[in-house]
Amino acid sequence: MAAYASLLSLAQTLENLIHSQKVDDDRSQSLVSLHQKLEALLTGEPATSIDPGVISPLFSFSQTLGSYIQENQQRFDVDQFASLHNKIILFQEVFDKFPHRVSKWEATVSCFSFLAESMIELLSVEILFQRGNTKYKDSLFQIAKIIGELFDSIFDDVKNMIDSDESSPPTKLPPYGNQIVRKDRLFGLDHQLDEIKNHLLSHVKKVEIVPIVGMGGIGKTSLARAAFDLPSVARFFDLRRWVNVSQGYNAKAIMLAILDDKSPDGMSTNIIDLGIRINKMLYGRRYLIVFDDIWDLDAWDEVQKFLRNDENRSRVVLTTRHEDLARYTKPSGFIHHMQLMNQETSWSLLKYKVFGEQPCPVELLEIGEKIANGCCGLPVAIVVISGILSNINLDFDSWEKIARDVNEAIETSDDHFMEILTLSYHHLPHYLRPCFLYMSAFPKDECIHVSSLVKLWVAEGFLKPKHKSKDAEQTAYEYLEELLNRNLITAKKLYDGRTKTCEMHDLLRDLCITKAQEEKFFKLKHTLGEKITYRASFRPDASFPFIFKPNLQDLRSGLCFVNNSKLLSWLEGCTRLRVLDASMIIIDKFPSWILRSNRHLRFLALKWTPRGAFMVPSDLHRLENLETFILKYEYNSIVEENMYLVMPAEIWKLPKLRHLHLYPASNLPSPPTGNNCPALANLRSLLVIRNLCFTDEMVKMVPNLRKLVACYWIDSSKETWSDFQFNNLGNLKHLEHLSLKFTTQGYDLEWCKKYPLVKSLTFPASLKVLKFEGGAARASWEDMTRLTGSLPNLQVLKLNSHALSGDLWETSEEDYQNLRVLEISCSDLRYWRSESSSPFPCLESLVLIACPFLIEFPDGIGDIPNLKSITLDDRQEAIVSWVKRIQEEQCDLGNKSLHVTIYKLAEMMEDGDIESKKAKLFKIWTDAAGDKDLKKKIVMSMLDGDKDGLKYLIESISPELHMAKVQEASALLPNVVVFAFMYWLFVLYSLYSYWTSHI
Repeated sequence: MAAYASLLSLAQTLENLIHSQKVDDDRSQSLVSLHQKLEALLTGEPATSIDPGVISPLFSFSQTLGSYIQENQQRFDVDQFASLHNKIILFQEVFDKFPHRVSKWEATVSCFSFLAESMIELLSVEILFQRGNTKYKDSLFQIAKIIGELFDSIFDDVKNMIDSDESSPPTKLPPYGNQIVRKDRLFGLDHQLDEIKNHLLSHVKKVEIVPIVGMGGIGKTSLARAAFDLPSVARFFDLRRWVNVSQGYNAKAIMLAILDDKSPDGMSTNIIDLGIRINKMLYGRRYLIVFDDIWDLDAWDEVQKFLRNDENRSRVVLTTRHEDLARYTKPSGFIHHMQLMNQETSWSLLKYKVFGEQPCPVELLEIGEKIANGCCGLPVAIVVISGILSNINLDFDSWEKIARDVNEAIETSDDHFMEILTLSYHHLPHYLRPCFLYMSAFPKDECIHVSSLVKLWVAEGFLKPKHKSKDAEQTAYEYLEELLNRNLITAKKLYDGRTKTCEMHDLLRDLCITKAQEEKFFKLKHTLGEKITYRASFRPDASFPFIFKPNLQDLRSGLCFVNNSKLLSWLEGCTRLRVLDASMIIIDKFPSWILRSNRHLRFLALKWTPRGAFMVPSDLHRLENLETFILKYEYNSIVEENMYLVMPAEIWKLPKLRHLHLYPASNLPSPPTGNNCPALANLRSLLVIRNLCFTDEMVKMVPNLRKLVACYWIDSSKETWSDFQFNNLGNLKHLEHLSLKFTTQGYDLEWCKKYPLVKSLTFPASLKVLKFEGGAARASWEDMTRLTGSLPNLQVLKLNSHALSGDLWETSEEDYQNLRVLEISCSDLRYWRSESSSPFPCLESLVLIACPFLIEFPDGIGDIPNLKSITLDDRQEAIVSWVKRIQEEQCDLGNKSLHVTIYKLAEMMEDGDIESKKAKLFKIWTDAAGDKDLKKKIVMSMLDGDKDGLKYLIESISPELHMAKVQEASALLPNVVVFAFMYWLFVLYSLYSYWTSHI
């Protein structure tokens, strides 16, 4: 596997070199020859056993070389090397069809590929900047010649191997299996779930500890999560928290998780202060806190002293692998011990994972039961083996081989559970192994954003599209789905079925880390004085000492998950970086060393702190291979007018740029005019851009843009919406995701009417997601329906913060035929009508927050068969009664899965003692903790013209929480409005204080 990956990377490097047009015609032949040989190693059917450390460099090498040839194809005749290309195809067939017979070449191929790629990239930089004489070019082509001779030396063996091939045709996927949609189910845990629930809801008044003990992978977390999510449990407790602990715990991180404090400066708070905050938060509240996967007694001792015992039936659940730890936390009383599955339950789980609700073929029943029994009742082992079975033929011989592998794993290893899990790795095709091993780089319990993961995979260069019509990112998403289908990762899905985030079970992560280090795929631990090559992950839970400078000269990929300024200074010596994710390290100026000699960099992510103007150098264009550029900022910093991000005009000179993400919203230089500047044809996402003007030149520069986020802050005394040429938006024919936020300085309704936004606004038919926000837009409901109702692909429509004005919304039968998600917040809408008896036929999620005047809505919404969730607040009394009626109608239609969330804001105004009011407000706040956008909408609805709500905030909220509300609300408003709001808040508080003191 190492050889395959090394050669792929090397080929990609050479491809880029040829594209650079810095090579003499008579010397390019050797590079073309080498690239064609490498391609031979990268084509064919999936293998069953290849070292990922071989595959990944091979693949990356091939891509680099191919890119180089393509860019310089006008300089020489590529066809003359067709015979060498055929040899490379033969090499690939060997890796694919004879994985067990290529071991003698793996070390040689991997070593030569890595060294050659490093030398070629270094020498190509010297040639590019003309730092020397022809010795650089001579050295470059000497490397190509040597590696070409290497492959020629083993070519005869390769050809003989293929000539004697009598292997069977490639394995076909079963007719069903991967395509089965399975709902989450608990197997063999029903009785245990009832037992846990009874203890959580028991009448014992004091705080009760409920330990759940069992080995890794036995289902402790699944059982605890099932109990945590029970509707009866959710209703019973005022506050619920889920805290991931794991090995290498951090007491502050645990306490911040209890507080649901995700601010970057939280870790700088001392433990005592955090404990006091926890104690205050829990005061008078019935709470449920789950500490998942706790390993250390110290972790419990650090936290438990701050947990209040108000004798109100609060509960704490612990999951752990250690009996002694459970006994320590609860010396006497109930401890739940997890049991391995029996044979019947094991077989039921395996069948369900492979076949879903469909029956198992009769010929596979006996062998299937044998496989299930071989998993020894461990749920995670059964799930992993089912992933293998779902991707092989549904015949007795194929399943019998798996049964033999399972039995052999048990008989030959003391740690037979890990050996069973290892089978899942051995059965991975070669193209999936680098993707699987890449997961080892991320910290434990990290919720990995798939969009970032895909960009990293693409930048690494070990993805080879199966079809020429698909690009690398499409291939990456397909590979991710394959890992999901094999049950090697779990994921959270979006509305359209795409994966948003993914995670990995602890045992599978241990396997992933072990294999990544064995195959030298990732450097995850550091020994003093050891040289780190290729890839390294700097994680909080990894043993990277930051006392002595490591040798990072040959580092190709660096992922930094710690905020350590020393690390970035140590990386300064790197000259061959392809991937650098330093988005956890806070900087105040752009590291110029990145631009000096890392021209092969493809992925760059940095985080800056607002301390004035942050200048991105004009030398950015030197990174001619850059595909992803992300600039984040330190979120706990207040961004003022003199603190901004400055992008150079040279940003338009990065021909391979696919993703440009700037935070906070920043201005983008105008694109160059004329026909001499090529378009950024590869650009797919552009966010977050401030005051973006859609000129003809801009639209032509980004013809294939898929995602755009733009914010508009304009001076209404000087500008109008027509200045931004929104009419050209419709010319972005591939745009799928559009988010627009509109704010002006000193706007009013008269200004909005005089300069209507919709007069110059068009949307492309390709649009799938539209987010429209901000009172300055003030489009009418009629105009919005005209613009968006007939969009054939629109699936998500979010209209927030008074983006639309008017009290009537009417839709026709033809409108919004494919809409799945509809969200309206902070609106003065009163009448929502539809002439259709079946409006919004595909709607799955409806969110109505802060729509207090809404009293009429389409009855047909209650008949939508796919409706899954409705979210609203209880100040909308008419809506609440309507939702209850909808639930009844949905039940009549057989849809019992409709989930309704009602935020109880009106209860704050009820009579009662001050502490009970505090508890209610805290509960509302914490219930929305997982959704930052929703939390902000709730805050705004509470403060938006609601004098009683404002009075209540002043009266009853603790200072810390009150300031948090004010700060979040302030972040949503223009500076002038913030000042006015704070001023009137102070006046109201003074009046109220005076009033209460004189009664």
